[in-house]
Amino acid sequence: IIDPGAPISGTFVFEANANDTDGRINRVAFTLPDGSTVNDTAAPYMAEFDTTSVLNGTYTVTAVATDNRGGSSAPSSIAINVSNSVSACADGTMVASGLPITIPDNDPTGIQSSILVNGAGQLTGVRISMQVKHTYRGDLIVSLKNPAGQTVILSNREGSGNDDIVMTNQQVAGFSGRASGAWTLSVVDRATTDKGTLEQFSLHLTTNCSAVPTGG
Repeated sequence: IIDPGAPISGTFVFEANANDTDGRINRVAFTLPDGSTVNDTAAPYMAEFDTTSVLNGTYTVTAVATDNRGGSSAPSSIAINVSNSVSACADGTMVASGLPITIPDNDPTGIQSSILVNGAGQLTGVRISMQVKHTYRGDLIVSLKNPAGQTVILSNREGSGNDDIVMTNQQVAGFSGRASGAWTLSVVDRATTDKGTLEQFSLHLTTNCSAVPTGG
């Protein structure tokens, strides 16, 4: 894999060289900074990546070639530095994608929906809006985790046999530190029979961009 030799930003194309002395290359698999894999089956072997989908920082990118007989090369890895402009404060409303998600019945793993926040600033306020459709809301444990790993329980098997959990611009206390990073909403169903879905999830964050970071 070819090292770009400098920080990357925006949409970037990774490239790799591969050859086989006794056959042909079937594909080159790239493992990208967000953990996804892209396969290219023809030279020049390339993988396009949107660097704004991850936070600024250092990541490892790996390429593995596979030949027509199923043999694979040793992984070729490089360390790359993602450096996109994040001068703007991480203020405003951010909406989760990939919804709705079905909540597995009586499963301690539950489901997770994440919002990736890019921007500067220390948190001064967090508000959440969400809609969970469920025929027995007392089955559910709902929590929100911030990029620093702080977790706040939003609903802990409350509401007995009532339907649904709906929050509209509800203030959430207990979070501090930086706003940027992955915010993850978890919904766990801890009883049998009744089922539901996470229909909608969004956050409204306010930050102080003049604050001196204190960790997180």
